Amino acid sequence: MARARHEGRVWLGTVVAAAVATGLLRLAMWYVDDPSRTTSLESWQYVAWRAAGIHGLVALTYAIWPKKGPAGAAPASGKGVERERARR
Repeated sequence: MARARHEGRVWLGTVVAAAVATGLLRLAMWYVDDPSRTTSLESWQYVAWRAAGIHGLVALTYAIWPKKGPAGAAPASGKGVERERARR
């Protein structure tokens, strides 16, 4: 589940990036102020949100189907977990 949380945070960054890109593209469209010349800018907005959606689906798969550890592996001891927490 740690991987799913990580992917969720990375996906949120992608959503923020898509929102910033959309805002900048809207600003450029407003500056040009000619709908016949801004269709390509408008299409790039959809590309940004499509990428964010695909990334969201990939991140969701880590939560639905978490990666399993190797077969026969011993569970992690408490000492390793404490060292990892102290390291953060």
